Amino acid sequence: MLKTVELLKRFDVDTTSFDDLIALSAFAKVLHAEYEALKTPVPEWLTDAMKSLTRAIAAKQKDAIEKRLKEVRATKATLKTAAERRADLEAEEKELVALIG
Repeated sequence: MLKTVELLKRFDVDTTSFDDLIALSAFAKVLHAEYEALKTPVPEWLTDAMKSLTRAIAAKQKDAIEKRLKEVRATKATLKTAAERRADLEAEEKELVALIG
């Protein structure tokens, strides 16, 4: 248990896996609730860790969604007909010409 507290105090959002972030977040919430149940001041490091975990989890979720969206769009593009791809390229060409004047 003490190792988990140490991990919670020193985790690195860039090197910690998504699953470990979730586990640490769950542990932090239980620990926070226990401090409150004991009517003991919640340590600042715990509050800070919970905020960092929340941000890191949200960022990783967003990254996963963006990755999947990119995959969906790539697959969708392969399903277009030649005429649809040509129309997309022509529209893009017009946009680029307009940008350079």
